[in-house]
Amino acid sequence: MAVREESNPVGGKYLFGRFVLDTNSMELADADQKVTIERKLLQALLLLLEHADEVVTHNEFMESVWPGRFVTEQSLTTLISKLRKIIGSDAILTVHGYGL
Repeated sequence: MAVREESNPVGGKYLFGRFVLDTNSMELADADQKVTIERKLLQALLLLLEHADEVVTHNEFMESVWPGRFVTEQSLTTLISKLRKIIGSDAILTVHGYGL
């Protein structure tokens, strides 16, 4: 997976599109309105933003979002689907061919 548009970290905040992710409070805002979002979604979004110019692998997601836990492939699929609904379906790209 990869974030489609460039994100810019500024003072503990990632600015992307109309969204701001505050890494200090771990809150997401859309046009100055707080977005209610699950903690795991915030962790996944932060991972994508920290690696905006890179491909984030399946294993990197698992280690970052579910460290030390066994979760199914469907868990990651569901997480990315929920995240796409919040920030836009075209904001996250799926990159095939990188394996696990």
